[in-house]
Amino acid sequence: MDDYQRIAALIDRGNPRNALVYLQSRGSGKADDGQMRCLTGRAYFAIRNFRKAKIQYEAALSVGDLSLRDQTELAVCYLRTQQRWITSRLLTKLAPSSGEMCLVALQTTVKTALQIKHISAIRDAGQQGRRRFPDNALFWYAAGELTRLLDKNPEAAEFFFKRALELEPSNHSYRIAVCQTQLLMNDIGAARSTLDFDLTSVRCLANLQRFQLLYESIDDTDGYFSCFVQLMREYDRITSERYE
Repeated sequence: MDDYQRIAALIDRGNPRNALVYLQSRGSGKADDGQMRCLTGRAYFAIRNFRKAKIQYEAALSVGDLSLRDQTELAVCYLRTQQRWITSRLLTKLAPSSGEMCLVALQTTVKTALQIKHISAIRDAGQQGRRRFPDNALFWYAAGELTRLLDKNPEAAEFFFKRALELEPSNHSYRIAVCQTQLLMNDIGAARSTLDFDLTSVRCLANLQRFQLLYESIDDTDGYFSCFVQLMREYDRITSERYE
């Protein structure tokens, strides 16, 4: 295993900080080493330092080509550093190459495209994802969002969202999407069934607020109150952790 492979393995195994230490010991700032720049960018991306990751990826691009995975991560960096229009332009370029992307690149492309509602990237990467990785919930969720964005029939959107929820029942964003679609079709009974789950599993305050609105829309006072209780519980937990 050479140095490049060793560093890539550290990043992919969830040790990006160790990878950065190793890179710095080797002199990762060499301007003409595009591969080392890419690996440094990946390490910074993994620890969510998008500004530094962008600098490294752009430096690597100036001396050679980026892999599809690195290009998808660069698109995220542009989005996270308030350069949305460059993100959109890069996704437009990447979408036709979805068939050549690895799983990580496909997931990154779809997630980024969903954030900025980039239709062609959601469509192309999502289709490839469902074809090659049919048990990955994200790609079914993307199909539902695409159907919803294009104002096509809500029954199809519900099918895609429900498939995503079946594959990943703990994902509350998928449950919210299913319920919203059912309410759009005025299927109150189905919405009640979708919202019949353990609210204590929800830790995200934003999701709890969304669930609270959904319970309110179906006149479920017990669910609404349970959301309120869980919101207070999570708020107290977050506050206590912050001041420990």
